[in-house]
Amino acid sequence: MSGRYRSRADGPLLALLGLSLAFVIAQGWFVARQTLPYAPLVACQTWLATWLARLTNLGVLLPAATIAVSLLAALLALCHQVWVTRRVLRRTLAEVQPAGPRLTRIAAEAGLSGRVDRVSDSAAFTFCHGLWRPRVCISDGLVELLDDAELLAVLDHEAHHGRHRDPLKILLGRSLASGLFFLPLAGALRNAYLAGKELSADAAACRRGGDLPLASALLKMLGAERPVWPAGVLAIGAMSPTEARLRQLVERQPSAPSLPGPMDWVVSAAMAAGILGFGQGAALAARVAPIHGACAPATAVVASPARLPSSSLPAAASTENLGFEPVPSMQDCLHACQRQDWCPR
Repeated sequence: MSGRYRSRADGPLLALLGLSLAFVIAQGWFVARQTLPYAPLVACQTWLATWLARLTNLGVLLPAATIAVSLLAALLALCHQVWVTRRVLRRTLAEVQPAGPRLTRIAAEAGLSGRVDRVSDSAAFTFCHGLWRPRVCISDGLVELLDDAELLAVLDHEAHHGRHRDPLKILLGRSLASGLFFLPLAGALRNAYLAGKELSADAAACRRGGDLPLASALLKMLGAERPVWPAGVLAIGAMSPTEARLRQLVERQPSAPSLPGPMDWVVSAAMAAGILGFGQGAALAARVAPIHGACAPATAVVASPARLPSSSLPAAASTENLGFEPVPSMQDCLHACQRQDWCPR
């Protein structure tokens, strides 16, 4: 088998991370561009009201809401995965027992000395768990089912997951895809990574003893009792036989993970462009007076002319045309605020 999957396995995950960052940055840039105040507003301490007023514009509200919903969905998915994974691990690892001489020897050969948890369970399963210090959990049922060569191939597979911190990457990939649930491309990239990491681990396991031991182990696992775990929410690298993996091992035909199709790209691009395009169009249609107008509104000047010495007022707001001329310019407003505190309270 070729080892090229090792270098390509993380490609979809990196693409998903890039897609997430690009989407959030693009939406955030648009929102900031429409809502950030100018210097006079900061000087007059009215920036918050103006920012909130701009945010009520539908053209700004849609991208802002999209960012908020995406971040919330990603956070909820992350918390749910962590909670379910901890619950399953707590129940599964409650029956940890000594590894025994045979498993200890084979684990050391696979580079897993002191990092294998043997649990008392008749079902045949093994998985890599742990975000920072990955360990391998293996059941009595699987240890007794496999011979030494098959067990070594399985442990090599799980050791590869541990070396590449796949449990952490699984958690990240599923969370990012959940945050971009409205983009088909995100889900396709997540699925491509989940499939690619297994092919990569298979390639690593077969470099030592060839294809036959791992293929034999997978075939034995197909006919054995296996536990039923929550699907799609566990942050673990579980050993599971699939058609693509078996075909790759038995027929010796490398199976590349399914990559996003053209429709995934087209629909996702249309969705992202639609959100930004709608926001831009709505913002242009509902464009209000320049943002610096809130610094010294004419109504505020008329309401309390006594507190505004004529010497401190900009020319555009002189007492001769109070209430009838446009609001002071940005430069005049800033200069007046710097000379004397005449900003509305």
